[in-house]
Amino acid sequence: MHFHLASTLHTPEVQINLAECTFLMRGACFPENAVEFFEPIGQFLKENLPQLNPPHLHLHLELTYLNSAAKKVIWQLVSFLLDQGVRLRVSLYRGTEDDELEDYEGLIQVWESDGRVQIEWREGYYQT
Repeated sequence: MHFHLASTLHTPEVQINLAECTFLMRGACFPENAVEFFEPIGQFLKENLPQLNPPHLHLHLELTYLNSAAKKVIWQLVSFLLDQGVRLRVSLYRGTEDDELEDYEGLIQVWESDGRVQIEWREGYYQT
């Protein structure tokens, strides 16, 4: 199963490929309505997670900007995945700007304290 949303000026590209156990979010993330933007992503995951066997997912985050509303919904999505028993590996991409990862700080602190989430830092950008 595959899910794709193209990026816009305010929203990231989103790709989910359950056959490859990958979930990518790339670009700026400050939608006008974060709940509305993330709703189809959550719906896709709810409908298709039972197909993940074993239940693991690699979340690639290459977000150049992340506002507080989007951060909250991403936290909720990750919590949902963990509550469903999905083991999660999160790759955070540093890009070229020193301050790109500052937006992740609160999420990282929570995720690092959860033994079900493995976090790795990567230089540069996501490569398919």
